[in-house]
Amino acid sequence: MTASTLNARDIARYFLANVDEEGGDNITNLKLQKLLYYAQGFHVALQSGQPLFPESILAWSHGPVVKSIYSEHKHLLWRPIARPSAYRVDGYPPEVRELLDTVSSTYGQFTASKLEAMTHEEPPWQNTPKNKIISLDLLSSFFSTLVEAGRRNQAVHGEPLWPTNSLRYQRRTEISNRMAAHRAKLRTLANKSPIAVDP
Repeated sequence: MTASTLNARDIARYFLANVDEEGGDNITNLKLQKLLYYAQGFHVALQSGQPLFPESILAWSHGPVVKSIYSEHKHLLWRPIARPSAYRVDGYPPEVRELLDTVSSTYGQFTASKLEAMTHEEPPWQNTPKNKIISLDLLSSFFSTLVEAGRRNQAVHGEPLWPTNSLRYQRRTEISNRMAAHRAKLRTLANKSPIAVDP
C-alpha cells in the first residue's frame, strides 16, 4: 500500500484498529467522520494540497462527513464501531502512520460531540453550503494556519496545539520539497546565464 493508493476506508480502518478499547475509548460513526476530516485537512496542508484519500468530504448538519464511510456504519447509530479484522499496520507508509497517529493523539482524545462542535467553529464547514463538498482549498487554507501555529508552538483559539515540529517524516518531506523547488530555480538561472568562453 502506498500513500497514493489509500482511500477513506483504509484511513477509517487505521483509526478503528488503533483505538484504545482497554483504556475505555471507542469510535462511533460521528467521531470517525471527524477524524477523517482532520486527517484529510492536515495532509492537504502538509503535502502541498495533495489529499490523503480521494473521497470528498461533505458539509452535513453534524459536521464534515465522508458519505461512503457514513453509509457503511450508519446501522450502528451512536454505538461504537468494532475493530476491523485482518488489519496490518505495516501496510501503511510510515509518513501516513505518523500523521494518523498524531491526529489520533491530538483529536481522538475528544468526544464525538466535542469534535462536532469544534468543526462547526471552523471555516471549512462554516464556509461550505450544507450538503456540498468542502473544497481542498478551504481545507488547505485553514489547516495551514494550524500547522503554522504549531511551528510557533501557539495553539489557535479553540483548537489543540498541532505538534508540527515533532513530525519527523512530514518535516523530511517538507524539506525535500523545498530543496526540489530551490534546485529547479537554480537550474532555471543556470540555463539563462551565458557561459563565458575564453578566447
